[in-house]
Amino acid sequence: MEEFIVETLLSGDGGAQIQGTIELSKLGSKQRHKLADRGVIPPLISMLHSQDYGAMEASLFALLALAFGSERNKIQIVKGGAIPAMLNLLRSRSLVELTATAMLVLSSCAANKLPIASSGAIETLIAIISGETAAQFNIVALQRERDPE
Repeated sequence: MEEFIVETLLSGDGGAQIQGTIELSKLGSKQRHKLADRGVIPPLISMLHSQDYGAMEASLFALLALAFGSERNKIQIVKGGAIPAMLNLLRSRSLVELTATAMLVLSSCAANKLPIASSGAIETLIAIISGETAAQFNIVALQRERDPE
């Protein structure tokens, strides 16, 4: 099963990748940790950039499965570029609850707190919770980019 998951995730075929992520989420923690060592995190992060809702959702579930119980995997996920992709999901109001959960789990690792906080994730989540419109939020985000502290 592990070989199937690695092959499908590395294949680049969207449908196969979704199937691989579903199978990954069914594995035990030891098997998931082995898969992380075999390079499945980068393709999962790439799937977050997909236009396919199912691929994004499956990727978030698989990244959560890899993150649970592994500080090393949490660090690899953040260093691999998951936070900007997750911010895009939040800003587009897609999979908000699942994405916020993933950010919460990733932020439980001390090494990830600063990268997540400095990414604008906190402001994004506050804007979503407070119900700002997308236009209001985009203005704030543009101002932040223009005038960094």
